[in-house]
Amino acid sequence: PIWGTAKEDADHFTALMAEMREAMDATFGKGVKKLTACCAGSTTTILPLQDWAAVAPYMDRINIMSYDMSGVWDGVTGHHTSFSDTKKVVDYFAGLGIDAGKLCIGTPFYALAFKMKEMNPMQVVGAPCETYRASSGIVTERDLKEFEAQASSGYRLEKDGARWQKDMDFDDGGKGWHLVYDKEAGAAYAYNDEVDSKYYKWFLSYEDQLTLQKKLDYINDTGVGGIIIWEVDQDTQDYAFMNQIADEIANVGAAFIAEKMDQDPPNVIQWGYTDGEAVSPSVLKNTAIGGVLGLLFASGIVVMAFCAFVFTPTTMISTRMTTIAPDIKYKTLCSFSDD
Repeated sequence: PIWGTAKEDADHFTALMAEMREAMDATFGKGVKKLTACCAGSTTTILPLQDWAAVAPYMDRINIMSYDMSGVWDGVTGHHTSFSDTKKVVDYFAGLGIDAGKLCIGTPFYALAFKMKEMNPMQVVGAPCETYRASSGIVTERDLKEFEAQASSGYRLEKDGARWQKDMDFDDGGKGWHLVYDKEAGAAYAYNDEVDSKYYKWFLSYEDQLTLQKKLDYINDTGVGGIIIWEVDQDTQDYAFMNQIADEIANVGAAFIAEKMDQDPPNVIQWGYTDGEAVSPSVLKNTAIGGVLGLLFASGIVVMAFCAFVFTPTTMISTRMTTIAPDIKYKTLCSFSDD
């Protein structure tokens, strides 16, 4: 708890959301301003600390950070993101009577790097690990594509229409990176058994296009509200994962994103101010697609999610800080290019 007991903290959060909802509706009109929240993905420790059943009626969207669900703090390797854990969180909210349409699940564009204490190919998941992260920096999807290209064993993916699926397994019989898909968990991981490699004994838990596909299928099949991304600029050079999401649920298609990514963003600071206009494709094209850093006020609520990217079946808003609503009205305070 922040103040008082855990029960008092939960009561305060519920009261705060109720007061915000009431004040926003009274000031701007019922439902005009959107109220959202991010939550952790732990159904056993963190989520139960809040009374989500009491909070949900005041919320327009609850964004589930279904990543970092295991880490070096556990003392063993594990899946930091998986379909099974993601579904478990959605089921948790369903058990509280909260409609799936209010929920967005999460996808990470990065890996968590563990260093195993011993290299035992027969025990990679759940293996004892060091309590420090193996990597001093962030392992992005770009890095992962390089590791995958160097792999001695693993699996290939192929596209069947717009969907990604497993194609074939391969094994060159050598040492180095090994790619594994955990079918039961719906999770991807890799490990390195090359003694002379600087990545020796590394275990990487990450999202690949097969595990992401399971999440997108789940959204389309069950009516889950959408997906949140952490974070945009950790995608591959060709924005493969953003394209995949756009193809599946955003109703904008890969061509739109590809067109914007191919354009060189201006190497200047841009100040923009738009108030009271509904977001449209023309507005989106002039904001943050292409790695532009923005501070967005979406329907009056600031969502503090650095480099987050939110897709729903009816809306795609792309800036570094963003939230969701089918007809978001917004103010862009400042944006500038990565260059």
